[in-house]
Amino acid sequence: MHQRLVTIVSYCSRERAYLDAVVRNARQFSDLVVLCVGTRLYTGEREDLDVPAALVSEEDEGRGLGAVSVALYEVHESALSTPIVLHNAAREAGVDAARGWMRHDPFWALLLDGDEVPDGPRVRAWWDGAAGCAVREAGSRTAHKMANYWAFLSPRLVARPTEDSVLLAHSDLLVRNALRHPRERDGVYIWHLTSQVGAGDLRVERDVRGDDGQPLFWHFSWVRDWDGCGGAGDGGRAALKAKVRNWGHRDDRDWAELIDRAFDALDVDAGAVPERDFVHGHELVLLPAVPSVLAKTKSG
Repeated sequence: MHQRLVTIVSYCSRERAYLDAVVRNARQFSDLVVLCVGTRLYTGEREDLDVPAALVSEEDEGRGLGAVSVALYEVHESALSTPIVLHNAAREAGVDAARGWMRHDPFWALLLDGDEVPDGPRVRAWWDGAAGCAVREAGSRTAHKMANYWAFLSPRLVARPTEDSVLLAHSDLLVRNALRHPRERDGVYIWHLTSQVGAGDLRVERDVRGDDGQPLFWHFSWVRDWDGCGGAGDGGRAALKAKVRNWGHRDDRDWAELIDRAFDALDVDAGAVPERDFVHGHELVLLPAVPSVLAKTKSG
């Protein structure tokens, strides 16, 4: 029986610059791409629902390979003070939508944030090859954290250490209590390993990479503008400030001040870049060009 792969994307309009790249790449390997969109931003502003809805075509309604669906979830006033809950609500809405689309047949789910861009052809080769076959044969008792590059301020400026934010898990693991864990995606497997009713024998594979040993995903969490993306022309300074106002970790630090300091000293073309980022303290490396996964990206 064909084991289908669904990519579930937590999207908001603050990540609109990446929407085309995420969907275009995800469609190359996914049976279904679900865009999870809340009715409001975390500041309480109404969300722009027209942009993700425009990606759903009549062909998608026919449930073809690489179809795109939108899962809308209500953002109530009472939840705005606990944005982590909304992070989880997005994924829960996406999983529910995927179950309905798949008519409750089991599937594999790749949980992405709206600024995590897959390298579509390489993910497709990995999933269709021996590594993907091994994942499917391992079954629902294994969760996979997929390695990703992490970029800071510019898509050309990446951390030397890679991360593994992206989660690949079988739908059997995506029960409500696991999806509502405060550790978000990591909470899915943490809940199973610590709950008396979870999959206590679950195995977690970390830092899963492509056949060439390199990450299959790029995380642009701290990049909101670059040459050719049609941004505001300020390098993404204002957009990053808007991001942190709509972020689950917005109260952790004075992010706006840190952003201003970093951009005041930044000149990527001249090679004037920070040695480390102010989020994690990672050592940074300047790439010669913008990553190819962003090619043909539209800013909307």
